[in-house]
Amino acid sequence: MNGNDAYPLVPESWKRPWMILWTAILPQALLLWMNIQSWHLVSGEMADDQLQWAFFVFAGEVGLLAANAGLFVFLLARRRLFNGWIGASSLVLHAGFLFLVCYALGEGLLPSSVTTWILPEEVFVYYQFALIMPAAFFGLACMACYPRRPRNHRDLALTLSLCIGIPLGWFGLVSIRWPHFPSWMDWMGPVVFALFTFVLIAALVRLVFIICAGVRSQNRAVQMIFAGLFGLILPLGGLTVNWFVPLPADFQFLAIYALAILNGVFLLLPDDGAERSRLIVWLGRCLLYPFTFYFFIVFLPFLPFSIPAMIIMGAGFLILTPTVLFLFHTRLIAEGFSHAATTLSRAKIMGLMVGALSLIPAYILGGAVMDRINLHEALRYAYQDQPSDTAPYRGSRLLLKHSLHRLRDFKAGRHLPFLSSLYNKIVFDGLVLPDDKMQDLHRTFFGCDLEEPRSQGKYAAYFSSRPRAFSIRPPMRPVPTQAVLESVRTSEFEEDGCRSMLAQLEIRNPLDQQEEFVTQISLPDGVMISGFWLHIGKDRVPGRIFEKKTALWVYRMIRDMTRRDPGLLYYQDKNHLELRVFPLAAKETRQVEIEFLYPGTLSPAIAMGDRRFSPKGGQGISLVASESTGTYAVVSSETLAALPKATRRPYLHFIIDRSLSGAVDSTSVVARCRSLAAQFPEIADCAVTYANYEVCDASDALIPVESLEQVLSGELLPVRGGFCRDRAIRHALAVYAGRLQPADAAAPFFLRYPVVVVVSTDESRPLAQGNLKAFMAHSPDVPCFYTAAKENELKAEGLDGKQEDAACLRTRPVNVVLFELGGEIVACPADGGRSAALTFLRGEGSVLRVYDPARGDFQPLEKATWLSSKSRYGQGSEALLIHAAAERDASRAFELQPLLAEKSRQCGILTPATSYIVVENSAQWKMLELTEKKKLKNFEALELAATPEPSTWGLMLLAGGCLAWRAWRQGRRPSP
Repeated sequence: MNGNDAYPLVPESWKRPWMILWTAILPQALLLWMNIQSWHLVSGEMADDQLQWAFFVFAGEVGLLAANAGLFVFLLARRRLFNGWIGASSLVLHAGFLFLVCYALGEGLLPSSVTTWILPEEVFVYYQFALIMPAAFFGLACMACYPRRPRNHRDLALTLSLCIGIPLGWFGLVSIRWPHFPSWMDWMGPVVFALFTFVLIAALVRLVFIICAGVRSQNRAVQMIFAGLFGLILPLGGLTVNWFVPLPADFQFLAIYALAILNGVFLLLPDDGAERSRLIVWLGRCLLYPFTFYFFIVFLPFLPFSIPAMIIMGAGFLILTPTVLFLFHTRLIAEGFSHAATTLSRAKIMGLMVGALSLIPAYILGGAVMDRINLHEALRYAYQDQPSDTAPYRGSRLLLKHSLHRLRDFKAGRHLPFLSSLYNKIVFDGLVLPDDKMQDLHRTFFGCDLEEPRSQGKYAAYFSSRPRAFSIRPPMRPVPTQAVLESVRTSEFEEDGCRSMLAQLEIRNPLDQQEEFVTQISLPDGVMISGFWLHIGKDRVPGRIFEKKTALWVYRMIRDMTRRDPGLLYYQDKNHLELRVFPLAAKETRQVEIEFLYPGTLSPAIAMGDRRFSPKGGQGISLVASESTGTYAVVSSETLAALPKATRRPYLHFIIDRSLSGAVDSTSVVARCRSLAAQFPEIADCAVTYANYEVCDASDALIPVESLEQVLSGELLPVRGGFCRDRAIRHALAVYAGRLQPADAAAPFFLRYPVVVVVSTDESRPLAQGNLKAFMAHSPDVPCFYTAAKENELKAEGLDGKQEDAACLRTRPVNVVLFELGGEIVACPADGGRSAALTFLRGEGSVLRVYDPARGDFQPLEKATWLSSKSRYGQGSEALLIHAAAERDASRAFELQPLLAEKSRQCGILTPATSYIVVENSAQWKMLELTEKKKLKNFEALELAATPEPSTWGLMLLAGGCLAWRAWRQGRRPSP
């Protein structure tokens, strides 16, 4: 080649058609799919003009994708390269599409009813920029890197002048003219601004490649200075500034500082020595290349805003530095590959390069997968255990601790763009673990609180990088609840051996401000909610059933962020519901309808607020059998009072604390248990369970209190972790329920019941986990447990969480009615004066029997009424049986949740795990459906995020550009 011939600034491999696939086709195919999903979500709320703008955006996007695909095929078939003219055309097309999107948003592309939380404008804008900018940047780089002649100083001078002059010129122009720009800037301003931005970036790209290509053969020192400046000094300077202003995210991680320094060192190392040392340096650069590439991708969407960033806060260089570093690093790797290919086979060098490039991504992905395994195993063990199981925790506590620390930092706002979103997707499938559950896990397995994360920089409060996408719920705005229940009209009907009552509620806001209506509804056992309607304007809108946490989340989002017409009805516990309607305008009156369904053998007493209703009915027993789930029985209060009653004998079940904070001394445990047993002189035998976060039974059978030292002589469970008291209580009651067998005539265990006594110390910190109410049916004789922190002082606490008088409980007479069906026994308190709903999950018999103490046997109940399993009440009974199975055996809850939601929805019967909800528009209904699918695929302990926003506050700068322009234009328009 002649010494004066122009030489290329970038290798030919960078201009091959395959680059179009990676930078344009794949990202834009993903964007098209995302935009189609967004359109499906909000299209029902779009007006005609919005649909027209959506068509323009969609047509532009399809045309852009088709043009890129056609160009890829054409260049590949003709074996041509991507040249500067094609790059300029590509840049114009992609910039034009972004301008179209911003302009369409300025004209109201997205309906206002969805932009608050369903599809925020900043989210929509961000993803357009993030997935279009790779192709735009590639086109710009190819356009800027046209061949250069050697010693062309005018080229270098012009390029350098543009890099310096454009930011200074805009700074001067804004300083002098702001805000007095001429009116034509309303339309041409963005075009002019974008043109200068692209010229600046093109000049910067060209400058980098001129230095990389020209300086190497002339002056090694200049390249060292360039590498030191953009590879080490500016990255570390940017991280230092990030300490005070965490924008666009908080990058204050020790690993990031270490990687930044290591990356700069490898870029500075000479690569002109021996072949082995050159290979090592090149592999080190390949190893650290993902670090450089990551920051380039993070800052790439912000490149169009580099000039205003320089003007406003002088931070434009923080945006440009990753781009310069990426170009420089990429060039060095390409040159190193070319040199290595002269000494090693192409296959070997490709293998080494791919291996080095994969190490850091593999470490990140592997860590996320490991955290998923550890956290899911811990969640499964803590919240979805089989109550009767004593299997030890098989996960790694050390790895779990590391995972919880990473999760704590992530939730505290110390997250990284893209990586943290990916982490959340891998570990929790896009949901979040609430702070209380995270602390609960740490206390469970380590016996102490999870320490707080370090505080952020000086100005972190102003540039908070905590993502709203990972908040549990939106910021709560105080909503007054002074609306009142004005009147209730009822009408009754008969169907399939059951009765229904339709209650028409008229609610009124007596005040001069917007209010929310909230009231409580009380139901006896056996009464179901079979319908819910909310009147919106002149329309009677039927409620639909969704998973309860999903419905609550959507209701709060609508109420607190849009304040538009939701209604909600859900169970607080099995006999109490809450009704919410919002909003009621000043002096407004609205109508709500609720349908109640109950068997004809029941005369229920229903309360709504301070109103009481007693619809017509009867007395007796009704049963519904399901082949797959069991049998549901409803016994009226009158019938229950007339049945024979049994008084059962108690036995003690000691639960010994073996946690880190409150472990009972093994040398005194026998004496303490005997001292406590002495307070129950009527009880002669007992069972013993050791517990921390695991449980271990000391024996398989009851033992005399006098023989306690035989089973308490050794340490069956080491001292560690927290004290999962409720888990141990559930275990004790589940083990008891598993022993109930009516055929055991010699010593019928169903005539016994456990009295649970928790033995711990004053320093113990018991963890209340899970629902103990579901286990009250196992032992209603004394629906409480005792705790003994001091040697002889007993405190009673109800299984429903209420405090009880310990002395009263030990002396009160206990009567229960024992029912049996197909070998399964259910006990029911006989002195409550209420109806009873019985769930037989294992029983498959056709005859319901009751225990008669006078005869010492179970006797059949001849007058029981069997209802059709195909009726609405029968279908609702099946849904309630599924719910009972999930409550009693948490290990099955994961598989039963979707089945329960679908069954409840099909029959229209509300369950304690579902909610009736009414929303205003189609987008909200679609959001409910999408959110429920996500929720039902995951653990019950995981919660929903607030909004699907980008992962940092700084990403909103993208929306700020187009939204600020939109506001400026509207502000400059003359008033009509």
